[in-house]
Formats: sequence, structure tokens, C-alpha cells
Amino acid sequence: MNEDIKNLTMREKVDLAFKRAAIKVIERARQTGTPVILSENGRIIKRSWEEVARELFPTENPDGE
Repeated sequence: MNEDIKNLTMREKVDLAFKRAAIKVIERARQTGTPVILSENGRIIKRSWEEVARELFPTENPDGE
């Protein structure tokens, strides 16, 4: 296990795991040209990967540009 991860609190580890999962979902949607399917207020919705990326990572550029 990476030493940096060992020193994180459980909450920090969970947050990191969710962020990594979100990045994978966004990347897969970008590669395949498909929407991201989410549950919001009990409803199933489709969003573009760009919209999800902007919402989750507002200061980061998902295109790497």
C-alpha cells in the first residue's frame, strides 16, 4: 500500500476512492461518446461527461488542455 494513502483518515480514503471512481466514469463516457447516468433527487438522469466533470472538478480541465 502506498505510504501516502496509509496516512490518510478513513474519510479521506473514501473521498479519494469516490474521486477516482468518478474520474474513471467520466473518462469512459468521454471515450465512448455516451452520457453519464446518474440518480438525482430519486430520478434517473443522463448528463454529458463535460457537464459532470465541470460540476465535480470545477478547477480542473478534464480534457487535459
